[in-house]
Amino acid sequence: MGIRLPSSDAELMGHTRSASPADDYRTRLLAYIPADVVAAWVFLDRILHADPLGSPTLHWIVFGAVLVLTPLWTWYASQTSALPISRVLTSTVAFAVWVFALGGPFVRLGWYTPTLAAVLLVLYTLAAPLVPFLAAHLRRRTHPPEPVA
Repeated sequence: MGIRLPSSDAELMGHTRSASPADDYRTRLLAYIPADVVAAWVFLDRILHADPLGSPTLHWIVFGAVLVLTPLWTWYASQTSALPISRVLTSTVAFAVWVFALGGPFVRLGWYTPTLAAVLLVLYTLAAPLVPFLAAHLRRRTHPPEPVA
């Protein structure tokens, strides 16, 4: 039995379809982690690491290319014509955080540590599902509903 991912930020917040309370956080979390993009990265990363003459520059170029493709893939996977801005941004950052946690081209940076990467991954995973809530809250503050006369 699969999980149907919400196609809009309103649906993520539970405003358009009834969601099981038990699946609410899990659904949001799955919607914001671009698992197919991360899986593609893991495959590409292993190929780049397997090449003994591999170029660090090529590693960064491939990372940049996949990073640019992530918002497009997220929009495509949402199966909606409207661009879900908060999901696209959150998924793109999630991809970068996952690459950082897995090492990727970041391992060649002098300040990179696996401990820092693990801490960042956990913190981002906890914070990412809060994005639609915060976006909706900010929208309500900047555009309050019209009073009913």
